[in-house]
Parts: sequence; C-alpha cells; structure tokens
Amino acid sequence: MTNPAVAAARHWDVIIIGTGVGGATVGHSLALGGLSVLFLEKGGRIGPGEDGSEAITPESRMAHGWWPHPVSRRQPHGGKKRFYAAIGCALGGSSIHYAAALERMSASDFDGLDTQSGSTRPWPVSFWEFVPHYEAAEKLYGIRNESSDIAEQRMSEWDRALIEQMRQNGLRPDPLRIAIRYDEECQECIGRVCPRNCKSDARVACLEEALRQPQCHILEHCDVQTLEADKERVRAVKALHLGRELELRASIVVLSAGALHSPQILLRSRNEFWSKGLANSSDQVGRNLMFHASDVFALWAPR
Repeated sequence: MTNPAVAAARHWDVIIIGTGVGGATVGHSLALGGLSVLFLEKGGRIGPGEDGSEAITPESRMAHGWWPHPVSRRQPHGGKKRFYAAIGCALGGSSIHYAAALERMSASDFDGLDTQSGSTRPWPVSFWEFVPHYEAAEKLYGIRNESSDIAEQRMSEWDRALIEQMRQNGLRPDPLRIAIRYDEECQECIGRVCPRNCKSDARVACLEEALRQPQCHILEHCDVQTLEADKERVRAVKALHLGRELELRASIVVLSAGALHSPQILLRSRNEFWSKGLANSSDQVGRNLMFHASDVFALWAPR
C-alpha cells in the first residue's frame, strides 16, 4: 500500500478503480508492461476465515470482504426489496468468494436472434475474435484445457456420484471450466477465501504479481466519489481515503467497480459538460441491468 499523499502528488500512467477480475487483469498486463499503475480499492486485504455473507452490519461485512450496504430492486408487481447482493469488497473483489467457474460464451451468443416480438442484431464482433483473448485469460487463471473424462477423474467422490446419478436420469452433464488447482489438500473453497491460494481468484492470479512490480501500487480503503472530466477526458479522480479527501491524476483511468457501482460513480460525476452523469448522453447509464432468471435447486447424490 502506498502513502496517500505520495499517490496524490504523482501523475500516474494508469489509475484502476476496483481490483476484481476486470481491474486486476487489466492492471496485471499494464504493470508487467512497465507502466506506473495505481489501484484504488474500497475494501482491504482479507485473510481466510468464515464467509460472513450473513453479516448485517457494514463493519462486519467489510471485515469479511463483502459489500457493506444492501441494494434494492423493484419487484415485478410493485414495491422494492432490499437485500445484500453477493458482491465482494476487498482485494480481488467478488472473485475471492466465487466458485471459480470461468466459462466462455458460445459462438451462437454472438449471433442475431429472431423472437416472437422481433429480431435482435448480432454483435459487431465475432466469437472468433475473442478466442485468443479467452485462451490468454484461461492460461493466466490456470484453466485446464482437458477432456470431460480427465476432468471427472480429479473430481471428488461426491461430484462423481452426482454426475453418474444425472446420467442415469437421462441428463448429459458436462464439467465446468474451474480455476482451482486440485491437489490432495484441496478443500474447494467455494464462497470463502482460499487459505492456500489453490483457488485462482483475481488477487492470486493477477493482483499480487502486479504489485510486485516497482511501478505498481495500491490504495486500500479508498472510496472513489467522482471522476472530474471535461468533454474529452477524465482529468482527476476524487476519493475518500479513510475519510480524508484525495485528488488523484493519471493519463488513463480505468473504471472497473462492477455493474452496480461503476454506474453510481458515473452518475455522481455530473458537471457542466455531462449534465446527466459522465458518459451518459444516452441517459442509459445505470439502466437495463438484467439479473439471471433462475431458481435454486439443491442436488444430493446418493450416500
């Protein structure tokens, strides 16, 4: 962690807001490329322990690496519901809690789609343009490129029994791509911080190596408030570090605070050039967030 006053006095090549999978991966590449990089993270470094996801005080949630405040959503039939989303707030972001499944999109996901209500346009880029980047990311996060048979061999007895039961019921299960270094001591730390760095999260795969570079630093417990910008570019980042105001400057600012909190920062960054919020001439920033429509099932293999 760098000194806040020193960080504010320096002009950085890149400031990255957020240290989850997006921010940490970008920062890793830039730091290893020799650029001066400053990470800004609202949370701090979290060690192994209980997951704390059921905590209800901001202090307790932050201590376990979870976003401290509840969010609200509109209900289909009116009214709002407040709940604690599964969002991390620590070095590594939400990935320190994740189940380490890192899947590619399918080629068909990039195509247009005909529905009863109309047609959607295809993406302006193809799946095949993403393939080299998928391969680089999978190598960085330690995803094994192996057949389903080999993947099943390293599964726990429980998982193998579950897959076999699904097949007996006529299903065709396929193992996910998992960023876990399975060995004899692996405990599959899903939903909690891995004590052995066996699970490849953003902190383990990217952030720690980036911070070993002499030109890369981090400010923990730094809550970004606004981005000060003119018509052309962001000129400064205004933040609170342990309650004290900071103004930080860089040639490039990467906003990677997640789907909920990146829009909040942009909408707070209103000024004479951006009356509806930074980069929000469309008035769509922060709108149209889609949650997965899903049910939760508990599957128990025969004992």
